[in-house]
Amino acid sequence: MSKKEETIIDREKIEEPSLWKRIMGVKNDIVKYVRLLYERHRSLTLASIFGLPTFIIFLIPLYDPDRGGLQTRYLLNTLAFVFLFAAIALTLNLEIGYLGIPNFGKVAFLMVGGYTYAIFTTRYGWDPLSGVVMAMIITGLFGVLLTIPTLKLREDYLAIVTIVAGEILRNIANNQPKQFGGFSGFNAENPIFKKFSPDLLLGGVFLDIFSIFIVWGVLALSFFVYQFYYRKYLAHFPEEYSQEFAMGKTLTWTVVASAIVITLNFNRLYASQPLFGIDMLLIILVTGILLFKTVWKGKIVVPYPILRKESKTFYRKIGFNRLHFQIGPSGMFGFYFLGTLMVALVYYTIPSTREITTRFNAVNWYNTLATLGVLIITFVVMEELYYSPFGRTLRSIREDDTSSLAVGKSLFSFRLKALVISSIFSGLVGAMFAMQIFAVTPQAFLPIITFNLYIMVIIGGTGNNKGVIYGAVLIQILIQATRRLSERTFYYPFFTPKPVIPGIEKEVNPFNLALIVVGVSLIVFLIYAPQGIFPEDRYGINRKYREIYEMEKGKTFELTAYTKVLMEMTRTPVEKLPVTIPAEAKTEEEQ
Repeated sequence: MSKKEETIIDREKIEEPSLWKRIMGVKNDIVKYVRLLYERHRSLTLASIFGLPTFIIFLIPLYDPDRGGLQTRYLLNTLAFVFLFAAIALTLNLEIGYLGIPNFGKVAFLMVGGYTYAIFTTRYGWDPLSGVVMAMIITGLFGVLLTIPTLKLREDYLAIVTIVAGEILRNIANNQPKQFGGFSGFNAENPIFKKFSPDLLLGGVFLDIFSIFIVWGVLALSFFVYQFYYRKYLAHFPEEYSQEFAMGKTLTWTVVASAIVITLNFNRLYASQPLFGIDMLLIILVTGILLFKTVWKGKIVVPYPILRKESKTFYRKIGFNRLHFQIGPSGMFGFYFLGTLMVALVYYTIPSTREITTRFNAVNWYNTLATLGVLIITFVVMEELYYSPFGRTLRSIREDDTSSLAVGKSLFSFRLKALVISSIFSGLVGAMFAMQIFAVTPQAFLPIITFNLYIMVIIGGTGNNKGVIYGAVLIQILIQATRRLSERTFYYPFFTPKPVIPGIEKEVNPFNLALIVVGVSLIVFLIYAPQGIFPEDRYGINRKYREIYEMEKGKTFELTAYTKVLMEMTRTPVEKLPVTIPAEAKTEEEQ
């Protein structure tokens, strides 16, 4: 063996890593891999970290053997509060997320709406619908009165004025028993709880052919709406975006049709009592279309393990490959049709299933659906505002009001309009909130509600309506579940019903502990993730597609540099747009 070969062998022996270095190398690889996964799936990771523990806490009081098993009223009441606070958080997001105005007196608008509804329905005997409309009008006027003298203030002074205004209103209501009921307030009528007996449980889980035909009618409408819009969009956009936009239109039509059918079911049009199967099947249809449009998109992935041949470390030898399946919207509608057909077959083949009743109380069920309807209406309006020219102007004012003023935008006018819109929907939610708690008192509208709303917006994602809803779900479920758990005894630090180590563990109130967790979470998000779980997509390609679509609706635009950039980003050929090409931009062959 030559000296050169001996030197190479000795160098390899010297450079061979030790066991500790191998372990640290594996650790560094794992840390890099986890960090890479977090960067790729940041929102999903944060949503899981905070969502899974909250969901577990929510499930603990859901089943209570001492109270008869499944607690459906707790479930429905919690969902009702979630929907209401998500709706009011969306109105706050219009102010702080779209416009950048810190309104720390948000609870005052909720209070004006609730008190207006209670006064007009209780004292003056108005019907509930008129009371809701009046609550929206009065709250909108209150927004105008509060906005005009305060909009010229800077953000910090505006925040002080709004929070003081809310406390002034609450103290006036507390000290005026003749006009506002004083400390006791007013009773608030909930028309849903007058419709049925409180002990009426929903039946009709399996449906006859008449009820199934009603559901199939909504399904047929959804299918034909999708086909119509899909072919329309396909002439202008790629297949993926055409499918997404068509499913969005389908979702809108399906929600409207389902709301009409559920309202008729609530009024006992199809049977002597409301049928749970009709409501549930329509909710499943709407949920399926929503998931298909946003998250699922019909993709099914089946992973299976494989053994990699080339690998330097043991933990990398085992990997996973995937089988991909794609189910289109037509397939989804087909599966839904087969499922509803099975429901009808069970009804006719097993007579005993016709007498099955659920544990859902009728009044709580439809009260929850009513709050869900308020949330859907508020969300649709806020989403349309976001993509509209009005919403883009609001965000430009938020980013740089001087530049917006320089191009001729009236800052006062746009801010006033935005706050009035937010006030009107706050009045709607305030009226529904009064129905939910059956009374309005000054103690029901404490400033803590405003701060909870800000936590929902910040944790969910300022400027992102979907993120705000997720933040409201997290915070409200945590508050409602721990409030229910406060009826039980828990011992810190093991959180057991009985002390594991007597004399060391201390009794703790879960609701107070939840407030601490929420406060700490807010501090963590403000420091490490100020954009929230789902940050606002400020430069999303979907917005560019929407702008191109607005161009395609009929107006003729000049082919400017901006439209060229839009077409390059969206890969839209010039022939698809009604644009006017300047003469200097044409080639010699075209001339």
